[in-house]
Amino acid sequence: MAGHADLKGPRKEGGVMAVITADLIAPCGMNCALCLAYQRDKNSCRGCRADDVGKPNSCRACIIKNCPAIQQHQSGFCYECDKYPCRRLKDLDKRYRAKYEMSMLENLEDIRRDGLEDFLRGEEKRWECKACGALVCVHRDVCLACKTPYRDVAQQSIDDYIGQFPPEVQELLRTLRGVIAEAAPLATEKFSYQMPTFYLHGNLVHFAAFKKHIGFYPTPSGIEAFKQELAAYKGAKGSVQFPFTEPLPYDLISRIVKFRVEENSKRAESKGKKR
Repeated sequence: MAGHADLKGPRKEGGVMAVITADLIAPCGMNCALCLAYQRDKNSCRGCRADDVGKPNSCRACIIKNCPAIQQHQSGFCYECDKYPCRRLKDLDKRYRAKYEMSMLENLEDIRRDGLEDFLRGEEKRWECKACGALVCVHRDVCLACKTPYRDVAQQSIDDYIGQFPPEVQELLRTLRGVIAEAAPLATEKFSYQMPTFYLHGNLVHFAAFKKHIGFYPTPSGIEAFKQELAAYKGAKGSVQFPFTEPLPYDLISRIVKFRVEENSKRAESKGKKR
């Protein structure tokens, strides 16, 4: 096994450079490179798949990590288990979604769909501090390298987000943004899960650009409601990929957004009546 410093890669004045290796992705889909235990300078952990040196007690005793079923599958990830997703994994995912805006279940679906290499590159881009280029730590509100509040930095404008892509991708993203805004005129824009997001009584939809496609995230209910029309595209429980090689189905996207508006509005109305 490589030395600890080699596993962690180059550091940036107290933080870790945005380089994530395969051994840092836990069986549950957690990205260990974003953990404080991994990024801290003293008694740092090498990640879930490494030995127990510096590892917190909770990680050493983790039932998911030590699950015998994981050892039986070639990928080493939970998605190959017959019980996937188990209750423990669902509970872990729910907690990390709420506290850190990251999802193990979405990570696992991305790995299964796109492969580990593409997932790693996407994670490096997603969690890179926009101020200094180091990896942020989800357990702290500031980047450990430059002390910039990364949650504030992450809240770049959607214009800035779109502007970082090639012109032809920018055009697609601007059009997509306009279609969503027209379908949800009362929604507000923000960043969530490090992606442009439209919000109305909760998150409506997210979108993001990748190397070969645009990802559209209308939540599992949006995917389920239009599953027949989305069947021609790659996707997961709460997302769909629109490849750059094909025209974006703007009419379909508009109808999905309107469905999500109605769904969130009804949910909000129902909650109001219960109070």
